[in-house]
Amino acid sequence: MNLTLDVENQNARLKNCFKPVMEYKDISKMILIMQTAVVQSKQKVQSLISGYQSKYCFLWKETRDDEIKEILDADPVITEIEAIMRGYKELEQEVEDIPATNRVGPMDVLTKEMKLVKMQILNKFLESFPHSRTFIFT
Repeated sequence: MNLTLDVENQNARLKNCFKPVMEYKDISKMILIMQTAVVQSKQKVQSLISGYQSKYCFLWKETRDDEIKEILDADPVITEIEAIMRGYKELEQEVEDIPATNRVGPMDVLTKEMKLVKMQILNKFLESFPHSRTFIFT
């Protein structure tokens, strides 16, 4: 019980600085400026994200295994498989070329994890083809 009284006395002696800091006019202005910057950037960030989603949405399709099965069931010749795989290799390079950051107003949108996931999906797709590593891409 004595310990709780000491804590209460210490808390009473400590002054809460939140209210005076928030009432300081320069702090209030900075908070308003930051809120405005975030609100204005929100639409640009959403536009950036939706651009990536629409361009690469086919990578997340659940029917990817069915597509591979259809391609292989069509009994394609080697040149057809090479063309498909070359297209995915070009897509892989395109994903690699995505900038590491995108500046949107006062913020940088990092794309490292997005690129990593896309590369994993592309590699998994390429490995799904039989003998996929024996093709030479020129």
